[in-house]
Amino acid sequence: MARLKEPIEAPPEEPAVHASHEFKGLLLLAAGLVLFLSLISYTPQDLPSWLPFSGARHPAGQSAAPHTLNFLGTLGAILAAFAYTALGAAAYLLCALLLGYGSAKLILPGTRIGKRALWSAAFVVSGACLAQILGLPLLDAAKLSLPGEGGWIGRFLGENLLRELLGIIGATLLLTGLYLTSLLMMTGIRPAEVLEYVCSLPAKALQAYQEWRAERLEEKALQQAELEMSADRAARSSAVETVAPANERRKPKAKAQSEAPPKPEADMAAVAAGAPALEEPLMKTALTAEAPADALGSYTSPEAAAPAPEPERPAP
Repeated sequence: MARLKEPIEAPPEEPAVHASHEFKGLLLLAAGLVLFLSLISYTPQDLPSWLPFSGARHPAGQSAAPHTLNFLGTLGAILAAFAYTALGAAAYLLCALLLGYGSAKLILPGTRIGKRALWSAAFVVSGACLAQILGLPLLDAAKLSLPGEGGWIGRFLGENLLRELLGIIGATLLLTGLYLTSLLMMTGIRPAEVLEYVCSLPAKALQAYQEWRAERLEEKALQQAELEMSADRAARSSAVETVAPANERRKPKAKAQSEAPPKPEADMAAVAAGAPALEEPLMKTALTAEAPADALGSYTSPEAAAPAPEPERPAP
C-alpha cells in the first residue's frame, strides 16, 4: 500500500522577519501620530519667514510669532502646512491610513502594504476632490490661508478638470464610486459578505430571544416545582404534628385498661347470694380460675354425676 503523505507544515516565520514587520508598524504609527499632532495644532503664524509661501500666511506688517504654538514646533508647522496645502481636509485621511497600516503591521505581520498603495492614493485624492467640489465645511480655508477645502490637488483635479468635463453631478458620482471602491479594496471588505451579515442579524436576534425565553420558562418551571415540593413537605409535617398528640392521649387509656385486674370474686359472690345462674361455660371458667389445680381433677358436672337412664324394654 502506498504511504499516505503527511501534511506539510508551513515553516515558522524567522524572528528577524517578524522583527522587521514590527519595526515597520512602529514607524508607520509614529509617522501617523506626528502628522496628526501637527495638523490639529497648526497655525499659519508658526511658519518661518524663509519659506517661499509663508508671506501670504502672515497678515500685513506682522512677522512670525515669537513662540511656536504647534505641538511639534517649527518642524510640525512646516509639515502641517505642506499637508494642508496639498490635500486640504484630506490630510486627515492620510493620517488615518498611516495609523491603520501601522496597527495592521503590528497585529497581522503578513499584511502587505505595497499592493494597497495605489488604492490608498486613490482614496486620499478622491476624498480631496470631493471636499473641493462639494464645498464641505471641514476646514476654515480662509483662516488657514488654503487654496480650498481640498488643497491644490482637489482644486486642480476636482474643480478645474473633472467638474469642467463631467459637470458637478457626473464628477460627484465618479469620485464617490472611486472613493468607495478604493476603501473596499484597501480594507478587504466585500459588500456581498457585509450585506449577508446585515441581513442575518434579525434572524440571529430572533434566535437569541427565543433561547432566552426558553431559559426563562425553564427557570420558572423549576421554581414552581420547588414551591410545590416545599408546600407538600410543610403539609406533611403539619399532619404529623396533629396526629402525634392524639396518639399520646390514647396511650394512657389503653394502658389503664390493660393493667386493670379481673374481678372473679364478685361474680362468685353474686352466684352464692342467689343471683341468676350463669351459663355453664361461664361457671366453668370462673371455677377454673378460682379452684386450685388439684381440685379441678375431682370436680364433676351434675349431668355426669346423675345415673344414666336405663333403656326402655319392649312389652312382652
